[in-house]
Amino acid sequence: MKKKCDFLPEDIKRIRNKTGMTQESFSNAFSIELDVLCGWERGDCVPSEAATVLLDLIDRSPSRIYSILDPSKEENIRSSNGKSFLKNVIFDGCYTSLQKLVESDFRYKIEVIDDLILINGFSYTKIDKKENDLEFYAGHSSKSLDKVVSYNCKDKQLVGDLKDVLEKTYLVLFAIEHELSAAMGFPHEMRMEEIKRVKERINVSNEFYSKILKSW
Repeated sequence: MKKKCDFLPEDIKRIRNKTGMTQESFSNAFSIELDVLCGWERGDCVPSEAATVLLDLIDRSPSRIYSILDPSKEENIRSSNGKSFLKNVIFDGCYTSLQKLVESDFRYKIEVIDDLILINGFSYTKIDKKENDLEFYAGHSSKSLDKVVSYNCKDKQLVGDLKDVLEKTYLVLFAIEHELSAAMGFPHEMRMEEIKRVKERINVSNEFYSKILKSW
């Protein structure tokens, strides 16, 4: 856990940005006075020891802390938070596939899996713990969620109907940021050839690629 003096303004902005919230939304969600939050981010004042504990917990898992503070809104933050964890891990580029990520000790991999589910068009997700498994549920209504994948915490394996879709989604996003970004300056025909090459390698359709690109 960070000490009181270790939370710099940029740390607090980063934590808030991870949730995808505005200053006002963040202050309301986590019961922090808006003026105080703004002061932290400007560097006018520093968090108290109690606030430091809360910020550290939010940094580790914002959706879980939000659901504890207000269980009735647990699913809403998952639906609106969408891509923050996923963007961080894709941009970082340390894990070239979802398989490598889930087998690693990366502490936010559960949130990344959750983001991958959301980016595939689901409006709501829910995670249940069953012994060594984390079961991911998804759907378009908070009242009707179906199990889509499970993650075994002991074996570090992801299984389920949506596993291949999530893996391909991850590969498409990784290619967009680490291969195709350079192709944006190419002539149109060359750019289309690069995109075609990526789609063929990952084995995804034009429709799938377009859907993920649009959601990204």
